[in-house]
Amino acid sequence: RFRVHPARHPTIGYLDEFLAVSRAQIFDFYKRMYVPNNMLFVVVGDIDRHEAVRQIAELWSNVPAGELPQLSLPVEPVGAEARELSGTASVYQPKLRLAWPGTRLAAEHDYALDLLAVALGQGESSRLVRQVRDQERAVDTISSYNWSMRWGEGSFVVDANVAALPAEQLGELAPAAATAAAIDRAKALILEQVTLLCRDGITDAELARAKRKVLAGVIRGSQDVNSLANRLASDVITMGDPDYLRHYARAIQEVDGEQVLVAARKFLTASRLICVTLLPAPKDAAPEALARPKDPQVDDLRVEPVVLDNAEVLERFAAVAGSQTAPAPAPTLGAIERHVLPNGLRLLVQ
Repeated sequence: RFRVHPARHPTIGYLDEFLAVSRAQIFDFYKRMYVPNNMLFVVVGDIDRHEAVRQIAELWSNVPAGELPQLSLPVEPVGAEARELSGTASVYQPKLRLAWPGTRLAAEHDYALDLLAVALGQGESSRLVRQVRDQERAVDTISSYNWSMRWGEGSFVVDANVAALPAEQLGELAPAAATAAAIDRAKALILEQVTLLCRDGITDAELARAKRKVLAGVIRGSQDVNSLANRLASDVITMGDPDYLRHYARAIQEVDGEQVLVAARKFLTASRLICVTLLPAPKDAAPEALARPKDPQVDDLRVEPVVLDNAEVLERFAAVAGSQTAPAPAPTLGAIERHVLPNGLRLLVQ
């Protein structure tokens, strides 16, 4: 997906660089980056918030702010033509990824792409699962998702583990040719469903199911203090909005089928497709460590500044807080309701 943005590098880095890094370099990074004006302290639970603020302020009062580096990131250009990449890895069966450059978090079409991903490849009743996995048996597993972030445009992705060709289609094919044919078959069937979706859109029933599934995910992500703390930190840093999850759930419910169709036709085009295949490595092949690729030379590459200081986070937070007419109500728990279903299953609801 990325050819110039640092996101093209693996999160864990490269083995040769990891082995060469010194303790002094690690400690220097720690002193430079782990400073109060580049930190967010989140406390979630049954607490006295005023006392928590007092304690945190007291503990950190003698720690000075740091001078953070001035960073900028390149804006990834969208390619003008489709791309295909392949490689080998320690996997048991071929893996196929179809990806289309997407949009940024909370930008236009982002929420429609979220619902599109659910309808296309999330859950047993999604199109790809029913048609490509269950009916055609071209894959063993398949899913789709919309990946968006604040720092750049993400991707709309379909991932699949490719199944072997049916016995009646093998004929005299050699193993390598059979694998290639199975990958081509799975890819064609996936793109057939994408084409149908871009032509006709999703049904009202699919849209309603997708909205319920997204809302259920929002609820599941708010059921324990660890999840709430992680979500609060992420939402404040990325959006400046501690209630972004609630606003996201509300915005999702307002997306209609026409908006989903427009997003599909805008992003899921043949000229934007990136096809990646990963084949099982030979059993006796030694794993090859990844090495840092050379930076590409791109003319007139646009860059965006990355502001690490919490002053910007506070500015976004203040802007969001000022736009809200009333604070979100504090959550309350009602009495536990007990129900017995016709089949004898006991259901507890709170």
